[in-house]
Amino acid sequence: MLFVAVAASADEPPTAIVAESLFGRVNPLGLEDALYAGVQQRLYRAGHAALRDNFISSVAVIRASPSAVKVGPLVELQPLSLLHIRFAAEMTRWFGVFTSFQSFGSALDDDSDSTLYKLADQHRNYAATTIHVGFAPRLQLQLGPIVLRDELSVDWYTATLRPGDRVFYETTADALVEPGRLTLTNIADLLWSWSRRRVYLGLEYVLIHPFYSDGAYRAGEPHLNLNSSQRLLALAAWSFYHRGAGALRQITAVAQIGWYLQHRWRTGQDVAAGIPFLLGGLVLSMQWPH
Repeated sequence: MLFVAVAASADEPPTAIVAESLFGRVNPLGLEDALYAGVQQRLYRAGHAALRDNFISSVAVIRASPSAVKVGPLVELQPLSLLHIRFAAEMTRWFGVFTSFQSFGSALDDDSDSTLYKLADQHRNYAATTIHVGFAPRLQLQLGPIVLRDELSVDWYTATLRPGDRVFYETTADALVEPGRLTLTNIADLLWSWSRRRVYLGLEYVLIHPFYSDGAYRAGEPHLNLNSSQRLLALAAWSFYHRGAGALRQITAVAQIGWYLQHRWRTGQDVAAGIPFLLGGLVLSMQWPH
């Protein structure tokens, strides 16, 4: 979750917060602009490091890409410095352009990039609406300059698919997802913090695993789950602009590069294993008294 929030002071009233981000990625290809706006408040006053960074925020989110628009609420709760919990819900309207939205008759069907482009050329993509609900607890610990984080995201999707189809390609998970079933994502970070320069450098491991029911397969097909993925990335984040006062509080540049350890199509089957996953973006964080 690349939302940069600014914690309110214990002596301050609720604080209005806004963050805008623009991110692009390669393998798979994607571009998204997001606006987060809401109110954040400290839960209680504490001096101990394990308790000090606490807050609750309620945020409205609008995310737009060339192929879809997503809207919904987001609630973030950090009762302790070590524990962050995110609750999110969003409705996505897919325009039926480029390679999205596409659905398939089985979890074993080919959803590789080559197939998505071929089916789009045949006008097999279509406009659709999906609903996504997510819950993500994250444990985080800083020991001197070393930062450890582990987040488990539990995501549920629903959609009205074309008659005869059972699953759809979900762009964030980069996998076939069955409506009404869960998808788990675990993100583990090992970071080095250069606090004076507001720089973070480190490694990130991502595991994505969609779950399927027996109904996700055609009659007679083996009930195999081939759509889990793993990737290992190097990442960097640099807050090159930071001010303690004024509306614009922080500007952060984020970059990731890495390779797939496991993927049905991105380790040589459709995309050469040497082609990296690349992500780059910019996050602007703003704050106003409420």
